[in-house]
Amino acid sequence: MSKLKNIKNFIVTKFEFPIIVVLAFILNACGDPVVEIDSSQYEPKISVEAFIYAGETVNDIKLSRNFRIGEKVVLDDLKLSPSANSVVVSINDIPLEYDAVKKVYFNNQMLIDYDKDYTLKVTAVVEGKSISATSTTHTPAKGFALVGNDLGTYKYRQSDVHILYMPSPGTDFYAFSFLADTASTENFIYNNPLQPNMSPKDVEDNFNSYYFQAKYETNMNSYLPGPFDYQVKYYDAWFYSTYTTVVYAGDDNFRYYIFTAKNVQEFDGNFHEPKVIFTGDAMGVFASAIRDTVTFRIIP
Repeated sequence: MSKLKNIKNFIVTKFEFPIIVVLAFILNACGDPVVEIDSSQYEPKISVEAFIYAGETVNDIKLSRNFRIGEKVVLDDLKLSPSANSVVVSINDIPLEYDAVKKVYFNNQMLIDYDKDYTLKVTAVVEGKSISATSTTHTPAKGFALVGNDLGTYKYRQSDVHILYMPSPGTDFYAFSFLADTASTENFIYNNPLQPNMSPKDVEDNFNSYYFQAKYETNMNSYLPGPFDYQVKYYDAWFYSTYTTVVYAGDDNFRYYIFTAKNVQEFDGNFHEPKVIFTGDAMGVFASAIRDTVTFRIIP
């Protein structure tokens, strides 16, 4: 799956004086947040990266483990396997197979249905301790689809790219992953209105922040007839290139992961856990979605 980045922009336009005073008092009272972690708090956990897609078979389920603070991470021990960790993993009690080359779990015979509950169960032995976890996701109802899969060619800043999609009833979260098929300092859009006067060195120093782009739309009224319209923004496409864009209609677990996995600090500086969707000894994500792909090209 294309990686998604949760991008949140906080824009302050105006603060009245009393509000500034109150905020200053609150922030000063909180002090500098500190999270003290040492190896004595360590407990073996299963790290899960599992996405299933309605209308597709089960693929690329990744299971790994955590390590103590300060402990050297051995990459060969990072992934959990049936041979080394006695892993047993299933979805709706249907066992998954293990690909020893890719180090992922799959079941090519299990076709994921729409609007249905799926429960992941996993057990493993880590450092001699047997641990287990479960999580349930509900796949979106049938309905999501892109209106067209090849949008054609667009001249930069002369015409707008619009991605049209039909919603899934009951699904109000939609994510977009933009990936340029070719990307380099040579085809970077230097005349963009957001960060003009950039040099190739500037692009190179922050290359991934331009190359990997993802956005989302949430709280959509999915019972409207559609189609919905997402207009590609300047900050979605930073290169003259063909773009492969994957669009997801995601379930609640998908949304929880995008919203909370990296946002673990409050406005006042205090920390909190991300949304926990597992019962037992696991962390990570087990989510479902419907996905579709669209391409478009941007030229000078």
